[in-house]
Amino acid sequence: METLDNSHVPIERSRAATATSGLTHWMQRVLEECGRVNTDFGADAVHDLRVALRRCRSMADGLLVFDPSPSWKEMKRAGRQLFRSLGALRDTQVMSQWVHQLTPEDDPETGGLLDLLAQEESQQKRVAAEALHEFNTRQWRKWSRELPSRAGRV
Repeated sequence: METLDNSHVPIERSRAATATSGLTHWMQRVLEECGRVNTDFGADAVHDLRVALRRCRSMADGLLVFDPSPSWKEMKRAGRQLFRSLGALRDTQVMSQWVHQLTPEDDPETGGLLDLLAQEESQQKRVAAEALHEFNTRQWRKWSRELPSRAGRV
C-alpha cells in the first residue's frame, strides 16, 4: 500500500473495483444486456443496454487518443448504431412512465395519449429488434478480448 505525499491516505486499487469499472466489464455487460433486451424490450433492460454502450463508447473515445487502432472506431460505430436504434424506444418508455405518474388514470385524454404511446412503442420495438438482430455479437466478443488488452498498454 502506498501513500500520497505524506498524507497517510492509502492508495489501493482492488481488482474488484477495476473489474467492475473497466472496459472488459462494460463490453461484457453489453452482451448480457443484449440478451436481456432481446427477450422483453423492457424499460430497464433498454436503459441498461444503452448505459453499457455509452460507457464503452466513452472509454473508446479516450483511449483512441493514445492508441490509433481502427478497432476502436469500428467498435464505437457498431455501438452507436445500436444505441441510436434504442433511443426512440427509450424516450417513449420514459414518456409513458411520466404520463402514468403525473396524470389521473380515469382521464380520457390520458387514455388516448397512452394508447398513442403504446402504438409508438410497438413500432419502435420492431425497429430496435431489427437493429439488435443486425448487431454483430461475434465481432463484439472479439473486440471485448482485443481492446481491453490494448487499453491495458496505455
